[in-house]
Amino acid sequence: MARQVNWFTEDDVRRWDRRQVLKLGAGAAVTAALAGRTTNALAGSSAAGVSEVGDGKTIGLILNGFNVYDQCLATGVLKGLAGTKYGFIGLQGNFDAAQEVDNFDTMISRGVNGIIVIPNTVQGASRGALAAKSKGIPVVNVLWSDPTPADSAYVARVRADNIRGGNLMAQWITKNTDPGEIVVVVGVPGQGFSEKLLQGLKEGLDVYGEGKWKIVGIQPGFFTRTTAIKAAQNLLTAHPKAKIVVDFAAEMGNGIASYLKKAGKTDIVNITSDGNEEMVPLIRSGGIKAVRYYSSGQEGLVGAQLMRKYLEKRQKTPGIVDLKQGMVTSADINQWVKEQPLCYDQYHGRVSKIG
Repeated sequence: MARQVNWFTEDDVRRWDRRQVLKLGAGAAVTAALAGRTTNALAGSSAAGVSEVGDGKTIGLILNGFNVYDQCLATGVLKGLAGTKYGFIGLQGNFDAAQEVDNFDTMISRGVNGIIVIPNTVQGASRGALAAKSKGIPVVNVLWSDPTPADSAYVARVRADNIRGGNLMAQWITKNTDPGEIVVVVGVPGQGFSEKLLQGLKEGLDVYGEGKWKIVGIQPGFFTRTTAIKAAQNLLTAHPKAKIVVDFAAEMGNGIASYLKKAGKTDIVNITSDGNEEMVPLIRSGGIKAVRYYSSGQEGLVGAQLMRKYLEKRQKTPGIVDLKQGMVTSADINQWVKEQPLCYDQYHGRVSKIG
């Protein structure tokens, strides 16, 4: 069973507002506490101790691409390193499995002390993580979805539980739309992320929809705006009766929303996943009806904290750390953004230099 890992002290817990804990649940309170920390909770209370944390060490971040989601994830990593002397190297893989492996090789050759990765594909990330392990370099996987050949190389695994996420999408669809045909724009085939989310969506439609809602077409959008628009056009042309479009990333959902508006397809319900800052006004205006919300900024922050836990205390994180998620609409988008920021804008300047 997945569990939320908490390495905070009892005094930390006592300091949390009880209303926050009751409202968010214990796991979410831990994530909120993570987001609020800008200094090192693991190194002691003295200013001198904090200032020396990470001195002479470098943490590498390997992004699967460089869309807005990835950039916000990187800002979370940098927030997690704030107040320390850790060096930082970032590389992105253009959603290409071969480049992903090359990026691991580059990190290894540079002698980084730890690698945080958001995988492009299970195969590429596994190969790279095992190569890092052979050189004694720990790896944190921040988008783990299923057991992999490289699990022994990961000192921590962070997950957006996509089976549950797909179930949440299905539950929202069956409560808020008329029965009918659904088309789906998935992300990168072979990553594991899309496969689990699609599985959860299908299973949820069977349970909640009693066969009245059917997925009639699926195409990959590769987490990019233009490709997702083309996929949505193809799917809606092939399935003109479909009135629901589900996609697996806000980067794609934003593009699909612009296409639907331009084409005058006001009767199509557009549902997306995760989130970015462009998505927020689209949720408010109804261009996107609902989102399976979780924050890539929080994902990066948690990944950095877990890597530091290992480097500073030599403690692996057992089990799976699940990110907070939920179905969000115009009614509650502001509250979710407040509690789970999508990005940490003060770090965008450094993120823009990632190659």
